[in-house]
Amino acid sequence: MNRRMVVVFGLFILMLSAALVFSGCPSTGTGGVTDADDDTPPSVVQAVPPNMSSGVDPATVIALFFDDALIASTVTTSSVQVTRQVNGDPIAGQLFLGQSQAGNTIVTFVPSGTLPLSEWIDVYLPATGGVQDDGGNELAYAQGMSFQAAGSSAPALPGDNLSFEQGDTGIVFSGDGIRLGGAQGEIAPSDSSWMAAISSGEDYIGGGVVSSNEALDYTTSILTTGDITVTANILKFDYDFVSAEFNEWVGSEFDDTFVVAVRGPSGVHSEVVTSVNIVGTVPSVPVSLPAAFTEADYTLASGDGEDGAGRTGWNTKSLDVSSFGSPISIAFIVSDVGDSDWTTIVFIDNIRFE
Repeated sequence: MNRRMVVVFGLFILMLSAALVFSGCPSTGTGGVTDADDDTPPSVVQAVPPNMSSGVDPATVIALFFDDALIASTVTTSSVQVTRQVNGDPIAGQLFLGQSQAGNTIVTFVPSGTLPLSEWIDVYLPATGGVQDDGGNELAYAQGMSFQAAGSSAPALPGDNLSFEQGDTGIVFSGDGIRLGGAQGEIAPSDSSWMAAISSGEDYIGGGVVSSNEALDYTTSILTTGDITVTANILKFDYDFVSAEFNEWVGSEFDDTFVVAVRGPSGVHSEVVTSVNIVGTVPSVPVSLPAAFTEADYTLASGDGEDGAGRTGWNTKSLDVSSFGSPISIAFIVSDVGDSDWTTIVFIDNIRFE
């Protein structure tokens, strides 16, 4: 079977010069050149939000998925610039380096606050004096992307809606996302009667996979929460990662990824929760979903690999938020990395503190 044409996410050359304000750069990148034989320039293969997206929640985070490992010291205020398009002013925030299962770097920028409403935001990576991969190679050409922050941020997420039982209060979806009541095929909420879902795909006939809204650029959806009062040091949530990438595309560059970012008055944090290739190190479970989900591009019908989807089953993610202060807000992101084919859905439930 031939995979459909890989879609480059739409980076374009920008001529910008503003600086970016960061408060640090937690790193999982390399400490220097570790692959002297590598002479191929690195490139961004997926951006979140995707290039030219509009209607993006102003509380979003920004993620750049590279096709190689980066030298951590080259990811700086001058090599990754996030600015207001209207005047070039920098957006304050913090930069994080994560790593995919293949060892490629994922750069995440978490703004210190919400982005300016109804404005276009530019992200610019210069070719000269910019990021370098583990072979010491710079980008072949300057790359950048833009998106528009619109709408309004979610109001506070009350403590009695952390399992999505009380409606949409305190949550905002960008792209294909929805609250779902009761079991969806064999997937039932992990707590009580409701759960949230976000998808990376689109329906053949228009609209999204889990809702009537298409994923941003047919690749990415985001669930952001309003402020949540912190009641203990450990934040936990449950997730079920369902993908049509299983098992045929495990180990490939088509590594659909689930990311979480947490923001508080005293700190921010972002990390990869899981991905197709991470899950691929253990067996996925064949899954049956409602007919409404099986028209996804491509199918999420029963089975695995080319015949349908696999799932992880419910898992729990824990994060230490003791240094973030209170309240915090959370962004959950699913993105189809490498192309716009083969849908992934992430079900989310039971946000809690312990």
